[in-house]
Amino acid sequence: AEPFCALAEALISSSACEGVEIFLQPDMRHLASPPCSAGSHKLKVHEWPFTQADFYQFVANPSHGADSPNPRIRFVGIVADVIGELVLPCLDAVQEVAAKSTVIVTSSIARPLALALCQKFNLPCYAVFLQPIAPTTLFPHYSLTEECVKVILDLKANGEQQELLNGSAVESKENGEAFLRSYFDLEKAQHDFLCKRLEPIYKRLDIPSIEFEASLWESLQGQSENVFIVNAFSSQVIPGPEYTSSLSNKNVMNVGALADSLIPKDWTPPDSLSKFLGEKDKKPPVCVGFGSMPFDMAPMVVEALCQLEERAVLVGDAFKDVANHSDWANENLFFVSSVPYAWLLHRCSMMVCHGGAGVVHACLRAGIPSIISPLMGDQFFWGDLLQALGLGMRIKSNLTNLSSDDLKDAISNARHCIPAAKSMGVSIQNCPSGAETLAEILVK
Repeated sequence: AEPFCALAEALISSSACEGVEIFLQPDMRHLASPPCSAGSHKLKVHEWPFTQADFYQFVANPSHGADSPNPRIRFVGIVADVIGELVLPCLDAVQEVAAKSTVIVTSSIARPLALALCQKFNLPCYAVFLQPIAPTTLFPHYSLTEECVKVILDLKANGEQQELLNGSAVESKENGEAFLRSYFDLEKAQHDFLCKRLEPIYKRLDIPSIEFEASLWESLQGQSENVFIVNAFSSQVIPGPEYTSSLSNKNVMNVGALADSLIPKDWTPPDSLSKFLGEKDKKPPVCVGFGSMPFDMAPMVVEALCQLEERAVLVGDAFKDVANHSDWANENLFFVSSVPYAWLLHRCSMMVCHGGAGVVHACLRAGIPSIISPLMGDQFFWGDLLQALGLGMRIKSNLTNLSSDDLKDAISNARHCIPAAKSMGVSIQNCPSGAETLAEILVK
């Protein structure tokens, strides 16, 4: 939700924008501009009838892909269930808004519904990608984490695609085709998993079915006239579309992260938190937070921090019952249910997290290392990539079996990443705001 709230904020601040209507999960409603703020009369918020916590009901037994030997296909099956069971039933509410709109901006989860409505009302569709999932011959899909990270590192070292591979032109072409196929296979699987759920949508809208190879695949590559792919991640860590000249991707654009500087207008820091962060002669604390990820090992994290004698801000309700751990913990650990990372992180030394795209980019802008214990999806990719770039650490154990020793080792090793992370933060802070860049494109 944060990227789209940041974009909405940038849009309603523009005199060229007449109004914005946004769909948010109820637990994310507080991220939108409050009714009394400047420009808020141009913003209307609609609530999805589900929260992010509802996504996890499909993890254990997805209706498609559960028996696949390929774990990536299983994850696609989970995403397809989220789309089919939670998003597509909202057709009537979203259609009512789309009918009076001039453009639709969509997340990956809402993309199938958005594309259908854009076809119905002949509207341009801007599909926002928070991960590198626009098909390219340059590097494989991020779910092939080890290979993808290696190729990205080679690319960044060489600077140009033609220098990426030391083999022959034939070898380069073969690799590029294999990379492109890695995107094709996963997108085709999601399309197939959703076909039966989408057919009633197409019939109700009275539009032709969106076929995969004849339509959707071209759109995802930026080759459709009315569909625009928005890469909303940092080109300082992942090459932007300027490197993908082998594809005719005229409608692929790189704007940077959207929400890495988002602070809700009506938010003010608690006095007690400001006091904790401002204590003289105390080193900046570690920030620890796992977002909406299911997490039940808070006591272990607190014990590890105590053993390292690392001051910390603990973010999220998973930590609310471990405040009174010891005298040292009571003085050096601060619990807060929620806090804008854009405000907090530049006051911290590093961040222990699950590695979602949002928190990763907040750390990058703040100029601090990310210490990532992943659970699912792109989190493994971000953990491995940032470690390879010297901008953070991937904890050896994943979030479901996070160990005290692994956590302590990662925190200790992350100290070596502080100079590189700080330098990256300065570089990103000197770049235009991703939300403002995209807003300018949309209102033209």
